[in-house]
Amino acid sequence: MSYAVGYGHEVWSAGGYYFWIPMVAPFLGCAFGGFLYDVFIYKGPSPINSPWLGLKLLTPGNAMCVRREHLKREKKELCDMLLYQSFEEIVISKTIHVRYDSRVSM
Repeated sequence: MSYAVGYGHEVWSAGGYYFWIPMVAPFLGCAFGGFLYDVFIYKGPSPINSPWLGLKLLTPGNAMCVRREHLKREKKELCDMLLYQSFEEIVISKTIHVRYDSRVSM
């Protein structure tokens, strides 16, 4: 309404580029807060808690080595689970999978 009265385009340019503050600042604050939490509080596995702040994982050779170790660990956990699982549980789980697979293929 004030534009129609004769104030010109200054009515819509109030605050300059203020609109960037509510749009960008929350995202930057979240990222910075997450970084601070990861550095000072979180103790689990994360890129920040690894050597070289996780930048070493970006090299292809090291990434493949980490992937191989992860797959070995998963395979060992699976073998341990199958080793300590009773025969009845294995038969029941295989029966369930076979029945489910036959229903899916129909």
